Amino acid sequence: MIEIIKKPTYCNDSGRRDEPAVGRCSCGREVFLEFFTNSCECGLEYNSSGQQLASREQWGEETGEHPLDCV
Repeated sequence: MIEIIKKPTYCNDSGRRDEPAVGRCSCGREVFLEFFTNSCECGLEYNSSGQQLASREQWGEETGEHPLDCV
């Protein structure tokens, strides 16, 4: 789990997220956690909650997908 250094802010009127959370990667860089998947410059991937994901090369293995299925 990434260290969250800034929690997201929300718009009072709509309840939508106004600014994303920011986490500190294990390499020390800041990562904006605004999308379903968020990449650090060092190559690590995180979801919007800050959980580290498997490398992209492994995505789809558990469901039998082939990388070309995603293209």
